[in-house]
Amino acid sequence: MMAEGKARKWTFWLLTIAIASQFYLVQELLTLYAFFAIGFAALTFVVMSLYLLQKGWEVRAVGIIDSERRMAHRKRAAIWLAGQDVARPRSAQELKTENRNSKDWPGKGSLNWADGEKCAERICGH
Repeated sequence: MMAEGKARKWTFWLLTIAIASQFYLVQELLTLYAFFAIGFAALTFVVMSLYLLQKGWEVRAVGIIDSERRMAHRKRAAIWLAGQDVARPRSAQELKTENRNSKDWPGKGSLNWADGEKCAERICGH
């Protein structure tokens, strides 16, 4: 009994749709709906294309900037290595003297650095 009721219900709706599609107003509404769907699909395509172009440009720009940063880092490393005497290792005292004599050393001429060094010697026991 239940399956017969469902079949009758579906038959009724299909018949109603078939009859309604014969009316001019329903045909106009279906045509309008089809045009709306086509327009929406076209608009979606344009927006997604612009979005993907922007994301592609962003990825490429980041890649270019990152490659320039890596090249600059390699140049700095090459310049630093070229200035180093790799034939012999330097002692800690030589490195301290070099840092102390450098022009960009912020504590140059101050006694605080020497006090800090003495404090470090007391703590480390060297």
